[in-house]
Amino acid sequence: MSLDESSPPTGVCWHRKQKAWRVVVKKMDHSVNPSRQRSFYHEFPDFETAVRVRDYVARMFHGPDARLNTDGRLPHHVTRIDIIQWLVKQGSVDVDELPRFTKRVKSLDKVLIP
Repeated sequence: MSLDESSPPTGVCWHRKQKAWRVVVKKMDHSVNPSRQRSFYHEFPDFETAVRVRDYVARMFHGPDARLNTDGRLPHHVTRIDIIQWLVKQGSVDVDELPRFTKRVKSLDKVLIP
């Protein structure tokens, strides 16, 4: 699928103040008590990076049922460690939940990397 900046995909929008593409992914997580909404927000200077990171985070949150705009691979200059650090910094993932999220991310990478 070719990426077209004239019609951004779901979860990616132009942030006028930051002059960057903003990635937004949200999900209600009922596996924790009490249920809470997990959110991911981050800005990227280029469109393709934003779309690829959005797809990767969507797979982290929603699993294999996530709607993707690309093949789901991260761009070479963004690592899964970067994303996990952003999630912890934003409070979307607690430190005690890191092993579960890290395991999910590693399983995603096995699917994406032949």
